[in-house]
Amino acid sequence: MENAEISISPRYAIPGGDVLIKCEGFSFSYGDDYGAYFDGIQARLIGVSSKRVMAIVPETLIAGEIEVFLESKEYRSKPAKMVVGERLADQLHIVGNPAIDPIDKSIILTRSGARGEKLPVTLFRLNKDRVLEELPIDVMNPTGLAFNREGDLFITNRASGEVVKVERNGDYYTFSTNLGIATGIAFNSKGELFVGDRSGTIYRL
Repeated sequence: MENAEISISPRYAIPGGDVLIKCEGFSFSYGDDYGAYFDGIQARLIGVSSKRVMAIVPETLIAGEIEVFLESKEYRSKPAKMVVGERLADQLHIVGNPAIDPIDKSIILTRSGARGEKLPVTLFRLNKDRVLEELPIDVMNPTGLAFNREGDLFITNRASGEVVKVERNGDYYTFSTNLGIATGIAFNSKGELFVGDRSGTIYRL
């Protein structure tokens, strides 16, 4: 089959990430030469069927828009486009989410560690020059991050069930306690703060 249509999900991925390629009638035989190709680089496959192919985005790809196609002895798809992201930092441990500082547009990141594990540095700032800076904020197991409208940073601590507030001048203190295994955190359009306990409870603070 020639020029078969395929689609990729997610359309945005990073090297080493998994993507699902949906197809119709992909024909292959084990032992034959078949595969998924990302800008001409053959990817490692996790699973293959006539309708779905799970592939790992090759580590050697350069960030940007690329073309992906499936090919076997009897099958060649049309190329589909996807976008490969750029790695900005590594050696982190992001359990919840990063956050973008609304004032200076830097990115706050975590090296959270296992629950109850105390690491020497757990919070970092990636500035606009792509320099990763350690933050002098002592929070064990920082998980979720969120900024309020004023640019203050709020951090969930899943080890102690707390939220820590970091003010613009760098001062920080415990903002709220007894929140279970505090993980997710977000502000709504009214400026109200919500915190998710991993057991299923959502708190409005």
